[in-house]
Amino acid sequence: MHDMPQAEIGGVLGGVSQSHVSRLLSHAERAGYLVIERRFVDSALSDEDRRDLRDLLAPSGLVERLEAFCARHDLPVPSLDVHQSGPGATAGAMALRRRRFGRAAAGGILARLRDQATVGVAWGRTIGAVIDGMAQSKAPRPPQAEVEVVPVCAELLLTSQRELSSSRMAERLSEVLCAAPHQTPQLTGFPAYVPRHYDGAGRDAIWHLIRNAPNYARILHGPDALVGRMDALITSVGHAALPVLGGFDDLLRAGGIDAEDLKSLIVGDIGGLLIPRPEASDADCRLIEELNGMWTGISLAQVSTIAARARKTPLRAGVIVLALRSERAATLLETVRHGLASHLVMDHDAAEGLKAQLDRQSPNHVA
Repeated sequence: MHDMPQAEIGGVLGGVSQSHVSRLLSHAERAGYLVIERRFVDSALSDEDRRDLRDLLAPSGLVERLEAFCARHDLPVPSLDVHQSGPGATAGAMALRRRRFGRAAAGGILARLRDQATVGVAWGRTIGAVIDGMAQSKAPRPPQAEVEVVPVCAELLLTSQRELSSSRMAERLSEVLCAAPHQTPQLTGFPAYVPRHYDGAGRDAIWHLIRNAPNYARILHGPDALVGRMDALITSVGHAALPVLGGFDDLLRAGGIDAEDLKSLIVGDIGGLLIPRPEASDADCRLIEELNGMWTGISLAQVSTIAARARKTPLRAGVIVLALRSERAATLLETVRHGLASHLVMDHDAAEGLKAQLDRQSPNHVA
């Protein structure tokens, strides 16, 4: 923190040798309670330098394949940020991977949040790791008093995950971005889903109660709702084998649908919102739209609008989509196809998976 050489640190600690200080620093970094950060300073780099770094860190050919895919389908091209997270798929390994990814991605995301007045945030472990990384980062913060951070999802009933909820993510991100204590509106006190098997009158009554809740109206539904002028949204994606991570049981119960039937229809989700497979029939798409209609949080249309506004106003960050592991690559591709992503921030594993997905989309691909 004080730019002290190791020999000077040793003196402060009472005569500890430089080599022992070096070992102690390495141990503290491995244990996770010390962060030594080296990063490029975006403001010191030209646009060309930043593009060259992006292309260098991404898997070879990924940028070109993504640009070609978007050109063929007349789609906007999201930016790419790729970071190493390390190997392993056990619970312990994934916790370490999320922590590494969060630290690596934090500086770039903080830079994107500069000059943003209203920032929405979804829920989950990857977002939590990135917020932790921001809290530890030495990267410049956005202008402090200007940022309003708000949740975009309500509470999942069957999962005890208060620390990972959207409302808690908003509190934590506000603490990082704002110098003074800042009250964040909460989407608590009502469920993430309104079950579709309720009769029309019962369902309408529940929706009436939710939409008239002051914080809900302020964030998502009122005439001057914050979502209508949201500059940035930070979200993550799930994959078909494990969609709506942490909330899958809530979804199945509210939707009255079999788990395997649902998995066969979707490619994954973005922030809890289901995305159909590209080959889904019209009937399947209508069912998925009905299931998404149970969701009391932000809608796909609202996510799409945030991304579209950012394309018209480059100073807006738009939708920042986070992803770890190759299993989420198909969902990443569909967020691009549906115009939902302004920036894809992923680990190298997810980037390799996205490259493979794009290869399969190529006109020259042979099955």
